[in-house]
Amino acid sequence: MHEVSTYFKSIGRLSMTNYLFQSLICTTIFYGYGLALFGKLGVFTGIILAVVIFRCQAFISRLYLKKWKIGPFEKLMRIGTYLSWNGKVKPNTKKVENFDRNIGISSSCRENKLQIAFFLNPVHDDKPQSHFWIYQKFPCIFSL
Repeated sequence: MHEVSTYFKSIGRLSMTNYLFQSLICTTIFYGYGLALFGKLGVFTGIILAVVIFRCQAFISRLYLKKWKIGPFEKLMRIGTYLSWNGKVKPNTKKVENFDRNIGISSSCRENKLQIAFFLNPVHDDKPQSHFWIYQKFPCIFSL
């Protein structure tokens, strides 16, 4: 059972890479620029083909992760997300000495709209700053 779970973990860690390669493999098999087998395979043959492709991807994913920690498309996604060439989170340059635990939720019903406000009160150098508010309005379905 442990052997099977390591294959699923490998596929999960390379999910974007596996998704893109599976699309490439299947379009090559079924579309006209490849083998053009769309509509020519039966249901049973299609299921067998899907299982074979999945097992091959599981095996290759496990081999790949023995050498590298992250897939190529996952790496590109991290580079784009974190805007850093190494794909790691940039350290926070702002230093907050103390953070007040004054976090709250306020709600009210006005003009048939339910207003919910989330606020927090950061403290920098023991001087309270202004409250930060996020409002969201919802239709009122009850009256208070």
